[in-house]
Amino acid sequence: MVLPLTLASESPQRTSLLARLGLAVQVQPSGVDEATIAVPADPAEQVRTLARAKAAAVASQQPQQLVLGADTLVALDGLVLGKPSSPHAATLMLHRLSGRRHVVHTGVALVVPPAGKDAPPDWTGQDAALGRARALLPSLRIDAGAGYRVLTAVVSASVDFHRLDAEQIAAYVRNGEPLDKAGGYGIQGAGSRLVVALHGCFTTVVGLPVCAVAQLLSAVSGQALLCPADPACRMGGRPHCLCEDALSIARPEP
Repeated sequence: MVLPLTLASESPQRTSLLARLGLAVQVQPSGVDEATIAVPADPAEQVRTLARAKAAAVASQQPQQLVLGADTLVALDGLVLGKPSSPHAATLMLHRLSGRRHVVHTGVALVVPPAGKDAPPDWTGQDAALGRARALLPSLRIDAGAGYRVLTAVVSASVDFHRLDAEQIAAYVRNGEPLDKAGGYGIQGAGSRLVVALHGCFTTVVGLPVCAVAQLLSAVSGQALLCPADPACRMGGRPHCLCEDALSIARPEP
């Protein structure tokens, strides 16, 4: 990459997922208090808003670096299920998800600094790359101002749960995994056994849609980035990987 990439998150899952792209990533938690941020009612727009707020907070401290922010939430019947605050809350949440389909939304925001000191935003020569990114990410939005560009996108996936009995839920809660996970489960861990089918991108559910991030970084860097195939992206249901779609679209010029 032309500039170092800073991840505005201390999530080890997100750091690990970014490593798939072969990038040197600096980690700096945003410190944003999500409770103080006004968010839209739509869950998909909530994660976009929060991802942008996190990225902007770190970018204000590191003005010459690319900064990536992300936020993930689980929605059931349009209602957001956050991180359970206790084992009891996790138990109730998992009972609600049992035998049901829910949606996981992950928003990403990439803050792009000026090409040089005091340089205005300049997309010259990047129109084709941005066009490819838009084709793959219909949710892509680009905002420019004060010398910066901010690219945001939302990627969603549907997850079907097994019908769980009380003992299965109790055993998983005792595992401890649900307490720091949106929706009360981690699909990359023991929570995978709760899932019947995944419809969408596996990494979206983990917390960072790697293929979407690859497209954003390709659009701003001029380098073609694709995440490597992962068997987990095929864990039942209807798989969908933006990187596979990208193979049918001409890559950006090196």
